[in-house]
Amino acid sequence: QKFPLQAVVKVVGLEKVDSTLSVAQSLAAQGEPAGTLVLSCEQTDTFLGPRGYVSSDEGGVYFTLLLPPQTAAEKTGLALAQAISHTVENALELKTKIIDGAVAVWDKTSRKWKEFASVTCTLDDEHVFLSAGILLNNPVPRFLAATHTNLKKLLKSETSKELFLDAIMDDFWKYYAFARCER
Repeated sequence: QKFPLQAVVKVVGLEKVDSTLSVAQSLAAQGEPAGTLVLSCEQTDTFLGPRGYVSSDEGGVYFTLLLPPQTAAEKTGLALAQAISHTVENALELKTKIIDGAVAVWDKTSRKWKEFASVTCTLDDEHVFLSAGILLNNPVPRFLAATHTNLKKLLKSETSKELFLDAIMDDFWKYYAFARCER
């Protein structure tokens, strides 16, 4: 069993896109390699599962990682959710749990679990696209305030998007390696 490459091979950074997934799919069709990470400061169509789509403002972390086709999708999505959870618990000292492709954090003020990150894994015949949207420093849309939060509100300060993403990717490759070994 070979372990995956422990690094992103190419980063495509964008200011504003409809979704990082659609950009990653287009780049994959043009021959971009596995390990390409598409990042955006803002997304106009962030997928929220049964809640539909919402615009996601500057301050969040939005990305899609292009992975090789032999990746087990369900384990890969879980590996990213675990990495996000682990990073928040260890680096930011907040209590988290994974719920159906989302990561929730304990909000002491409301005394409820609230989602702050969503993870999706999309497949086609030749690629696996692993996407995440994380409410880090950006405002939460009013209609989601009862069920979602951002980490800035809980920490009462902003978190560096770059350092946060770096920590998540470092953790992700470890969880991903284990998921690939279990196949």
